[in-house]
Amino acid sequence: MDSERFDIVALTERDLMAPIVWTPGQYAPMQLMMQAVLADRFKMVAHIEEREAQGYALVLRSPAGSSKLLSAKVPCTPNCGLKIASGTVSARDVPLPQFAELLSQLTGRRVIDSTGLIGNFDFDAQWAPESQQAVSDAPSLFTALQEQLGLRLDPGRVPTPMLVIDAIERPTAD
Repeated sequence: MDSERFDIVALTERDLMAPIVWTPGQYAPMQLMMQAVLADRFKMVAHIEEREAQGYALVLRSPAGSSKLLSAKVPCTPNCGLKIASGTVSARDVPLPQFAELLSQLTGRRVIDSTGLIGNFDFDAQWAPESQQAVSDAPSLFTALQEQLGLRLDPGRVPTPMLVIDAIERPTAD
């Protein structure tokens, strides 16, 4: 499996772009369908195992524990959730574990929520994406978290779910 490459083309009647309700630890519909295809066509058997890996702990900036996050307004309007664009995030009624998942995607490493803050929050942040940091006055993501939200990312080893492949075969023919 290290040297062979395969193109997988699949069709679905499901709208993959439709909004979904996010639940920590659950996979998106596309990931679930890909797992089913691999199990069916490659006879892949796998399991998820938690291992320690390099990542970040999302913590409060200062030990005194003050953040710049606002508790979410109740009830939530239809504009709830995370709105993401290049170098910006707008969050309405968002739990911090969900924000940590987004930060995992942005940093390329697992981020776990270690703030100890409970509940959902409203906040906005702007930063310079890595590709624009040399030509932008905006802060880096790490600086924006500290200055705009009162949070920081502490590097270290964090529990990280890993896909462990127990068995896999050559794919079946179309």
